Amino acid sequence: MYKWLREEDADRSDSIGKLINGVSHFQFKKPDPAAPFDLDKLHRRNISGVEVFYCTEGKQNAVLIFLSLVLQSKNPQTLLLYSDEDMGWLTGNREFTLKWSSMLNQVIKRGNKIKIIHTVDRGFDEMISAIREWVPLYMTGSIEPYYYPRIRDGLFRRTLFIAPDTAAISSGTVGSGTKNAANFLFTNKMIIKALIEEYNVLLSRCRTLMRIFTPHSNDDYLSLLSEFEDEEKDSIIKTDILTNVTMPLGVMERILARAENPGSDHLLSYQQNSIKKFLAGLQKNCFTEILSLPDPVSILEGKVMVNFSDMLNENLFFTLRGNTTNTYKILSGSLRLTITTMYTLQVINTWTVA
Repeated sequence: MYKWLREEDADRSDSIGKLINGVSHFQFKKPDPAAPFDLDKLHRRNISGVEVFYCTEGKQNAVLIFLSLVLQSKNPQTLLLYSDEDMGWLTGNREFTLKWSSMLNQVIKRGNKIKIIHTVDRGFDEMISAIREWVPLYMTGSIEPYYYPRIRDGLFRRTLFIAPDTAAISSGTVGSGTKNAANFLFTNKMIIKALIEEYNVLLSRCRTLMRIFTPHSNDDYLSLLSEFEDEEKDSIIKTDILTNVTMPLGVMERILARAENPGSDHLLSYQQNSIKKFLAGLQKNCFTEILSLPDPVSILEGKVMVNFSDMLNENLFFTLRGNTTNTYKILSGSLRLTITTMYTLQVINTWTVA
């Protein structure tokens, strides 16, 4: 208690910063090579209606067989996943983690979806580690993550992995005692149906943890963003570059003219509506923009990306036209400029951001 009051715990802000930075600059990379496994052998294995696997190794084998049965299924389905058991069985063995991750990637590539209920009251390090493992899968847009909002004491713990058309895994433990626990693998349709009902009851009491948007869901993203902008409240936004809502329409038109991919028309229409709502909102509410202007040299060299270009699934960069001297004066000058005047400075007439 004394240490807690003195706030002597290790500073975790660095871990959070690294996580956010990793998400912001995420790129799909070739996964680490998984240990070889005989998927055909798992396919040929005769699975009865109910099988029991014991201890940590048994749980790992049950999961691999479960995923292999999903891969064997011809029709894509939505997997239902939940576990608040100790995650040592998943993350404690790097070889198994790579194997599990490789198979789950194959499951998603074959058109399967996932609904997962996360446990958010885990230890900080365990939670951050789990999020890092799931980020590449989140970015596929094939996962719907949820969380249970109420506090639980963690005494009785549960795992449910369900492929509605194929199989299900169920296990339960007291506290963190997973080493000698029994893990049940079901292929019996009636049992799977009962477990689906149990899962759906839990899901009905959960909330959405996050929404993931891909280049294929731009309309949904813009609809959600528009809903946020409709709120008539004071707003503060922190960005690395000037926001879209304060960008002149002519500038956006010139930027979108350089786009190779289709889809810029609806973005321009959205921009027009956003500017109207923004200007109307300034009559009653304050809009504060905190930004760090990029290095002028980086802009001149075409290295500063337009922040909405990812919605076009391509990278577009700012370029500068006109008087370079005045450009430097603006970019390296005082930041104490209000948003409403940033784009109306007289010097703006000597150069154009495009």
